[in-house]
Amino acid sequence: MNWAKHTALRSGLGQSNRLRVVTNGKRIRIYLNGVLATSLQDERFEVGQVRLGVEPSEHSNVEVAFSDLQVREVTGKG
Repeated sequence: MNWAKHTALRSGLGQSNRLRVVTNGKRIRIYLNGVLATSLQDERFEVGQVRLGVEPSEHSNVEVAFSDLQVREVTGKG
């Protein structure tokens, strides 16, 4: 998924975007600013670690900050 070009993302200096990743078993849903950007299945890992990273391209000089980071287990149906 070429998420950097998604229409739900706000671009430009000082803009903020919200990323939400919801996993349920092998199903993964990715939301950008409240919009479902993609849904996929990955059977490689049953458990794992959460990692965030940003890497600018050779043509950009990007500064990124993460705020209000939440990692939580959601129980029940949802």
